[in-house]
Amino acid sequence: MADNEPHKPSSSDPPEGLMLRHVLPKLDKWWFQHGHLRSLNLLLLAGLLTQATTGYDGSMLNGLQALPSWADYFDKPTGIRLGAMVNGTVFGTLVAMFVSAWICDKLGRRWPIFGGSCTILVGTILQASSQNFGSFIASRWIIGFGLGVLQVCSTLFLSEVSYPAHRGKITAIYEPAWPLGALIAAWITFGSFKMHGNWAWRLPSLLQGVTSLIQACLVFFAPESPRWLISKGRHGEAFEVLTKYHGGGDRSSTLVMFEIVEINVSLEVDKANKAVSWLAFFSTSGNRRRFYIVATAGFCLQWAGNSIVSYFLPLVLTNSGVTDSYTQLVINACTQVWSFLWAVFFGLTIDRVGRRKLLLSSYIAMFLTYVVWTILAAIITRPHFENKYMGHGIIVLIFAFFCFYHMAAPVMPAYCVEILTFELRAKGMTIFQLGSTLASIFNGFTNPIALENLGWKYYIVFLCLLAFWTLVIWVGYPETKGLSLEEMTTIFDGEHSTLKNGVSASLESNGKSGVLFQIEHAEV
Repeated sequence: MADNEPHKPSSSDPPEGLMLRHVLPKLDKWWFQHGHLRSLNLLLLAGLLTQATTGYDGSMLNGLQALPSWADYFDKPTGIRLGAMVNGTVFGTLVAMFVSAWICDKLGRRWPIFGGSCTILVGTILQASSQNFGSFIASRWIIGFGLGVLQVCSTLFLSEVSYPAHRGKITAIYEPAWPLGALIAAWITFGSFKMHGNWAWRLPSLLQGVTSLIQACLVFFAPESPRWLISKGRHGEAFEVLTKYHGGGDRSSTLVMFEIVEINVSLEVDKANKAVSWLAFFSTSGNRRRFYIVATAGFCLQWAGNSIVSYFLPLVLTNSGVTDSYTQLVINACTQVWSFLWAVFFGLTIDRVGRRKLLLSSYIAMFLTYVVWTILAAIITRPHFENKYMGHGIIVLIFAFFCFYHMAAPVMPAYCVEILTFELRAKGMTIFQLGSTLASIFNGFTNPIALENLGWKYYIVFLCLLAFWTLVIWVGYPETKGLSLEEMTTIFDGEHSTLKNGVSASLESNGKSGVLFQIEHAEV
């Protein structure tokens, strides 16, 4: 079958309007055997690697806490002091949240990725050369600011530039880059354990900038979002991008024509509904439901008990009876391999299993794991308890928890970015990241203090939260698999949305030649 031959409608197709699945080509080969898709997916690494940097940061801090040279250099930080060092990047990210949406809407998707990557490079150099507690904290603020911009812009870039049939999987493997970065950091800090002097911690700190350097280079060759281009009146450029990367160079591709019309109609609907300001989240029932999701999703991810394990694994292991630094580093490294493999697996199933099923299954499984974990931790910490095999049980539960957590972690950001209309996408992802950042700040300061003072009793807090998040997802997170970005309106704004009818009407009245004429004569 030809690469650009559209799907032929059948009796099972809905009669009420043309949709993406009716025009999506049936590829006769694997995606990497098509030059345009191979090039596109390679360039999308400019966005995918963002979470690798974030994951590297969390795992590196875990590893550094187990390095005697780092602990000695900074006078063995604990409590609030340790929380400030862990949270340095989080505070920088919080500052970035106030400008990220504006930057993305003003400058597009490519330039913010470049700027954020360069900011991280500056921060990593300062981090590796830190002379005291203050300079280390300052460097982490700078890294956090760059990450804040990247975390908003990268998800927009991936969702708006990806080939339609690949969008779900591409955005879902954005989050698995986190354990990939964490994996790299874990093994680097493990390898530097036997190094002498301060380079044992300075080298891992410096290498944090490698992924950002790759991003800064790749984004120069990546295409700009066609949706952003059309929103700025640059229809010709958008058509060229879609033709090259979605149509394989075919300027009469049915898929490209459909996407152009669908994006145009969607933007017109947004403007007609005045959905261009922050207040638009409260203007319709559909937008209020979108706000409900993005406002809770960030907290769902960060207040699921993962923060205890991700940033304070050495303390958790110590409380469970595993006190040897070398063993802690090995466990940290192995959990990252485990997490990465599961995150990729579940991310690739997002279009087959569906978003809602993965999210609900994840939170129910995490809740059950935490029940057993809490019981074991309570038994282990009793006076004069010496059964080391119970401690081994905690380690098994940590691995089980990471498996279940990464059933949801790839889905949540992919889900949030796809449910938002174009005009609300940058703003909505800022809200999502803001919630995640605020939860992380709370975790960074509260977790070490709570673990030191409450021990296993602190796990009960996350048991309650996991039960609550399961209810939140059950009540308000609808299934969205199989739809284009613009077609999400059929879920949130009604089955007979203006978008679906508008696309069909435009294509029927204008045809391919009419759409091409409009593109060629559009104002740039």
